[in-house]
Amino acid sequence: ASCSGTFFDSGGSAGNYSNNQNLNTTICPDGMGSSHVLLRFDTIALAPGDQLCIRDGANNLAPLLACASDFPPGQPFNISASSNNASGCLTLSFISDASGTAAGWSAGISCAAPCIVSAPVAQLADMKNGNMTWVWSAVPGSSSFEVNVNGGPWMPANGPLSHTVSGLVPGNLVVLEIRPVSSNPGCSVQSITVNKVYLECNLSA
Repeated sequence: ASCSGTFFDSGGSAGNYSNNQNLNTTICPDGMGSSHVLLRFDTIALAPGDQLCIRDGANNLAPLLACASDFPPGQPFNISASSNNASGCLTLSFISDASGTAAGWSAGISCAAPCIVSAPVAQLADMKNGNMTWVWSAVPGSSSFEVNVNGGPWMPANGPLSHTVSGLVPGNLVVLEIRPVSSNPGCSVQSITVNKVYLECNLSA
């Protein structure tokens, strides 16, 4: 159990990891303070065919949070145990093949409260020409936003802090649910639902 230090690949801070590895490492909070493990990957470099995956629990049967390939290559990233994970542990599974190695990774270990990204505050901005536009505030911990319209599938918002629903006629009801997207897969996100019947008007100043 640890809430401090650095988690390296098998090559340590200076060397490459080895071929043909199949390793599982579980990191749990030390019980002295915050309840959930947070890993901050400063660097990660894996050879083609090798993979590091992070699971949300104390063994490799826990739900998969993400794999290193889910993040932009060469960019640092954070990943934490989720609020649904009572143990607060993360289990990391690493597999390398026989065809080459790389520098591996360096990840700072800390512990924190469960990560929750709040819902934004949304308001109607405009209704005209068959379009209804909602705008909202930025929220800490969000990298972008998703919406669903009238219970449909989640999709990226079509503006940085806004979404416009098009093709409306007077009397159409729009129910819009908005939620932040976090770059940390361990964060829980909260959503907000707004609704309005489309009318032909202009709310612009």
